Amino acid sequence: MTSKGSKDKDQHFSIEKAFEEVNQLIERLEDPKLSLAESMDLYKKGVELLDQCGKNLDLTEKELIILQEAQES
Repeated sequence: MTSKGSKDKDQHFSIEKAFEEVNQLIERLEDPKLSLAESMDLYKKGVELLDQCGKNLDLTEKELIILQEAQES
């Protein structure tokens, strides 16, 4: 179930929504009233989102390369 679960998660991942959420996290991080613990939690969430965006972009690039190679042959 691990590989299928992560594959399902990737299929439902929206890079646009992730970037929107990262922007919201940045706005919240700019709040001077935010505690250090809250800041760290938000930062970690942002890092996780950006990591997932990178993985999603890598996967998309690989798919494009495969399609391009198939078209050329």
